[in-house]
Amino acid sequence: MEWRGKAVTVLAVVVMLGVGLSVQFAPAVAAAVCPQCFGLRQVAPEIYADAPEQAADLPAMIAQGRARSAAFFGVEPGMPRFLVCYGDTCDIRLGGGGAKAMAYGGRVVHVSPHGIDATIIAHEFGHIRLVEQLGIAPMRSGTLSAWVVEGIVTLAADPPGVQRDCSAPRPLPRDPTEWRRTAGLPENADYYDQAACAMTTWMGQNGGRAGVLGALERIATGEAVPLE
Repeated sequence: MEWRGKAVTVLAVVVMLGVGLSVQFAPAVAAAVCPQCFGLRQVAPEIYADAPEQAADLPAMIAQGRARSAAFFGVEPGMPRFLVCYGDTCDIRLGGGGAKAMAYGGRVVHVSPHGIDATIIAHEFGHIRLVEQLGIAPMRSGTLSAWVVEGIVTLAADPPGVQRDCSAPRPLPRDPTEWRRTAGLPENADYYDQAACAMTTWMGQNGGRAGVLGALERIATGEAVPLE
């Protein structure tokens, strides 16, 4: 059976993942339920790729990204199911829209051919951790601005020694839909660095990394905490 036909049969069990996502996200979520239906083969536990012969370093890269995120948050994020595309055909099949990688809830991460990198993977683990701690609602509702979320996870993913030019701040989208729509445009290539700069400024005025982690803990209890 062709992968498109098989995909239809697994959509009925997508709900098993419990990620509460809309139909537009179904290809990657369905692929997490049935990786082989989408031409993916297992590389290691919870890691699937379209080209396992190219993926010898992939488990170590994912472990590195997870450790980097854990070092920032102080808690190791859970291990989602990774769907890694080395080829463009796979990326399109899984619904890739130009993003280097995308986390779906706390259970699935789709990595494009341009996102096979420890820093990109660490970034997605940051999203996983925030969903684990806060749930999806604060991000969807805008309680946490899109640029705040992206700034935090960008900083969490940074390798040692990263330096940014933060001399020219610019307005950034608060709405997550607007962020997704505009962040990939060439004129907005600096969005992630700008978000990291803005959060660095906030941290400098509010207790640094400990201040961010404390604010997240309070938000997790339902308290309204300004992070802007």
